[in-house]
Amino acid sequence: MEWIKTVWEAFKADVKTRLGIAIGCTFFLVCRSYIEQLPNGKNIFSALAVLDFLVCIFFWVSIILDLVFKIIQETKYKQQDRKYSKYILSLKGRKLDIVKQMYANPQHQHYWGQKDTDIMDLTMHHVIVCAGKYTILDTHVWAEDLNDPPFLYVLQPRALKVIEKHKKKFKDKSA
Repeated sequence: MEWIKTVWEAFKADVKTRLGIAIGCTFFLVCRSYIEQLPNGKNIFSALAVLDFLVCIFFWVSIILDLVFKIIQETKYKQQDRKYSKYILSLKGRKLDIVKQMYANPQHQHYWGQKDTDIMDLTMHHVIVCAGKYTILDTHVWAEDLNDPPFLYVLQPRALKVIEKHKKKFKDKSA
C-alpha cells in the first residue's frame, strides 16, 4: 500500500522527474536479457516486470498528455493573439483616432470619459485600460459633461507591441 502512495507522489512531480522515472522503467524492461543472466535474475525480473510495465505505461501516458495539453494551450494562445492583433489592425474611425492619439503621447496615455462607447469597446477588447478609480479635477483635463468626468487611460502593453510592429498605420499625421 505504501508503494501506491510513493507512485502517486512521483506522478504529481514535475515533468523532468516523471520523465526520469519513465526512462528508468523503460530501461529496466529493455535490459531484460541482461537482467535474466544475473544470478536470480529471472526471479527478479518476473517479480518486477508487471509492476514496472504498469508504472512505465502510466508515466509515459502522463508525459504524452502533458505534451498534448501544452500544444493545445499554445495553439489557443496563438489563435487569441492573432484575433487580438487583427482587431487592433482593423480599427477605423474614432477608435483608430483614439489609439493614434494615445500612441502619439510619450507615456501612451490620455484622459477620456468612461461613458464613451468607443472607450468602452477599446477597454472591453483590452486595448486600453483605465489607470485608476479617481480623476483629476483640473481645468486642462475636465470635460464639459459633468456626468462623465475624464479618467486616465493607458495603452495595454500587449496592444503596444502590436502597434509597434505596425507603426505606419498608427502614426498621427496631425502631429
